[in-house]
Amino acid sequence: MNKWLIPLASTLAAVLISIFTYNSLPAEIAVHFDSADNPDNWVSKPVGAFLSPAFILVLSWIVMFSIRFEKDESKRARAEATLPTIVGTLSLMLLAVHGSIIAFNLGYDIRSSAVASFIVGGVFIVLGNLLPRLPQGRYQWPKLPDHKQRQFARFQGKLMFFSGFIFIALAFLPGTYSFPVFLAVLFCFVAVTIVKAVTAVRHS
Repeated sequence: MNKWLIPLASTLAAVLISIFTYNSLPAEIAVHFDSADNPDNWVSKPVGAFLSPAFILVLSWIVMFSIRFEKDESKRARAEATLPTIVGTLSLMLLAVHGSIIAFNLGYDIRSSAVASFIVGGVFIVLGNLLPRLPQGRYQWPKLPDHKQRQFARFQGKLMFFSGFIFIALAFLPGTYSFPVFLAVLFCFVAVTIVKAVTAVRHS
């Protein structure tokens, strides 16, 4: 039950936010924004108000259920030990997204690029701390010997941790600059991770 505490609390909070603001929301709710922070996609009010709370529960269940595919008991136990942190982080992230969307549609001056930078940065910091403790999954790439996998996980965790602080810093840049820099940092993170993974495979 402990692992469901934050997902259920986040879902309840999202539902309450939608209920209390429902009558003040426009008939069409903006749910997506372009690189200049202008809305470019809308959905009907019922969908915009209540899809996110449902998605919090669905995504949490998917993450928890996926652990069952790991046949190694020790690896599954290690993964389950970090499960509350993972699903809790994802749930709070989706709650923050939902809250910012509702606030924007109520007329508050919300910069989607700043919100995205804060949320992604926070997730990177949390997951960066967790990665070194996660076991090598059955479907994980690259497949490495245990000692090499631990080295790779420590490197990837540090890279993700420091990238998270960079993402948060980008929230203070104007939207016209933060979005392209955000993409550049994300590309560099992925590129460095792939290069490190390929190198680790070659030397394993």
